[in-house]
Amino acid sequence: MKKKDFIAVMSKIMESKPEVVERIKNKTYHYRDMNELAGFYKTGVEVQPFIGEN
Repeated sequence: MKKKDFIAVMSKIMESKPEVVERIKNKTYHYRDMNELAGFYKTGVEVQPFIGEN
């Protein structure tokens, strides 16, 4: 997935988790959090987004 497509693609994948979709759209979750979001999708255990410098 390209970085520019992150919001659209991950929002579609996570559409059953509206609270996570909101965090993707408001950029709480970033492209760099993709592995954590994939883990959440598989396990249902949400992780905290990375907070720090890009």
